[in-house]
Amino acid sequence: MSRFGYTASKAFEITCLNESGLKSHYSSLLESCCKDKRVLKDYHATAVKDSRSVRTSLNEIIALDSHSASKYVSWSRIDGSLTVMRPPLTSDRSQDHVLIGSIKKDVHGEGKIVYSISWNPNELQFASVGNTPTVKIWNVVDDKLSVLKEFKTNFKAKNFITEYDPSGKYLVVATKTNEIYIYNAESGYESCISFSPDEKSDDAIHSLCWSNDSKQIIVAYKSGFIKLFSLQDDGLKFLCERRNDMKTITSLIMDPLGRALLVGTHNECSIYSLPDLVPLKKSIKTDNRITGIDISFDGSIISILSKALDSHDSFLSLYWYNDLSILYNTVVKNSSRSTIKWSKSCLIFYTTGALDKMTMVDLRSGRPKTMVSTDDRKRNDFVKKSTDRSSRTQRDTPQRGKRDKELRKQPYKRDADKFSEKSFGRSNTGSSFRKPNDRW
Repeated sequence: MSRFGYTASKAFEITCLNESGLKSHYSSLLESCCKDKRVLKDYHATAVKDSRSVRTSLNEIIALDSHSASKYVSWSRIDGSLTVMRPPLTSDRSQDHVLIGSIKKDVHGEGKIVYSISWNPNELQFASVGNTPTVKIWNVVDDKLSVLKEFKTNFKAKNFITEYDPSGKYLVVATKTNEIYIYNAESGYESCISFSPDEKSDDAIHSLCWSNDSKQIIVAYKSGFIKLFSLQDDGLKFLCERRNDMKTITSLIMDPLGRALLVGTHNECSIYSLPDLVPLKKSIKTDNRITGIDISFDGSIISILSKALDSHDSFLSLYWYNDLSILYNTVVKNSSRSTIKWSKSCLIFYTTGALDKMTMVDLRSGRPKTMVSTDDRKRNDFVKKSTDRSSRTQRDTPQRGKRDKELRKQPYKRDADKFSEKSFGRSNTGSSFRKPNDRW
């Protein structure tokens, strides 16, 4: 367990609803909470010149990740910028988001895009890579962002995937030449384990993830191969592989409860067991190209983002894990590159909304009510009787209530006399924002 309280086997405990009742509850909960979403704004949601072409496009979000305790969320955009924000995490939504750090463009060099971000579950630190040999470790202290460490994997490498293991001990980095580097975070990223593929192989790594026990790494390739490696002291040991029907794999997600591995292809989401990589359930098929998949921290909801080739809109679908039935479905308007990420410690997910704005949906405020035991009912009746008795006593003694009221007014009166001659005005300077768009 990390010092922030997150464990990979943490489950969402609901004791009062059966399977059908829980599905119905989540379906109605998603319907109401998605209408009451919050838009987390930064200073880069504007049109920019795409570095990959001569056209001007939206400043779309490329990478997204949140801290294991949901303390912070970070994302990168196509202009090379990196943003860190402390989101509002109060159930009554009284707290506003706080922008921690926003670095304008060229975080990893001129014209370089931050392709991958990963938070350390044990520290307020995250790693970023951006098509260069450099790996940057960022540190958040007292709501201030700074670079803690920089190191290179290979002087000719182009890093594009990085991922911390669930224990926070190791950091894996994959390059575009299919090289894999594993660093020990506890020793200051000094020790390294490297793995190089066969020179005859021209297959490209598309995604990777850790097992929940931090002992295995699952790697997905462009050709559809899924390979399982075991982490040992002397390097990576190949265990087994599976061919996913000649389909290019776009994403890999490990179930937080360790039940299965979720594999996303162009139009299908498959569920495999570990370590033998055998299909567990029927796959989820979509009519559009899948751009991202994720699963909630309690392992109950699978989220899939897909995009039509002839449209600028994306489609967000959420499924119940046990029977893969649909819970919620919506259209994300004007989203050029959709991304979704569930929190690792609570029922919150972040996704790209309309015009590539970051959107947060909080499902915690609608938790189902738990059953009240007999002892709790007696205790509540006793509290109610005590409250009624105290109210009756206060009504019977109006003089005591009047005297207490006068005593409570005295400190406010003294403060008013003290500061009556001073005028306090609110500054009109600072950044001004438009009202959040109510559409996705």
